Amino acid sequence: MVLCSICKKEKTSKNNWIIQEHAVDNSILRQFKVCDDCASSLIKKIYLEMNPRQKEIDKIDLTKTGLVDSISITKEGHLEVILSMDLAKARRIVLEETKLLK
Repeated sequence: MVLCSICKKEKTSKNNWIIQEHAVDNSILRQFKVCDDCASSLIKKIYLEMNPRQKEIDKIDLTKTGLVDSISITKEGHLEVILSMDLAKARRIVLEETKLLK
């Protein structure tokens, strides 16, 4: 179970999704744990921003987007996907998704 930083609901997730917010000196400021639904929604939103001519998304190869910092397997056998985003982009997307930024 994960308490999602975006939807603020406790959900069961297949994967552990972590968004790392980096500072200018590349140190980690904060980490957001998100559920599967919110992670896929964020990735789709970012992918469409990066590829504005793309109308439909059938499949996204995460390794080619530049968003994935690392993918690892936890002790429990779950995938842990760490998305690396710059400070401004992570904050803007999370705040937009939580409706705190208009």
